[in-house]
Amino acid sequence: MSSSEALDGLKDLHHLSEIVGETVTDLELLARTKPKLFEVVVNGAGNIFRLDEAIVSNKFFSDVVHHISDNFGVGDKITSTREMPGELEVESRPKTEAVYKKLEAWGYIKTISRSKTVLLKPFTTIPDLGSE
Repeated sequence: MSSSEALDGLKDLHHLSEIVGETVTDLELLARTKPKLFEVVVNGAGNIFRLDEAIVSNKFFSDVVHHISDNFGVGDKITSTREMPGELEVESRPKTEAVYKKLEAWGYIKTISRSKTVLLKPFTTIPDLGSE
């Protein structure tokens, strides 16, 4: 496995350190002494990094995440992919479905049935795009 694969898309241990708020030395120690726990930390940081990148690079993605974050708590049923475009005043159910698929893959939401999707964990970091 290459070092970039081992770091789940993150640049290096310094990048991981910035995301998780631990020193590089502590992360190196964790990697040596508890590799499974280190893998969990890396995967979680990778998901945070991908979420941040998606929010910054895609306004619609950002709008959906902000809507969910502002209106729902962990365990709540969130707006369906059919209703979300109307709430955001856009016509794009396929785009909403694509955003939901990414959020589910990254562990933020879970579709329980065709009519119920719940928020599993809060969005811990949401970059502010400012007013455009």
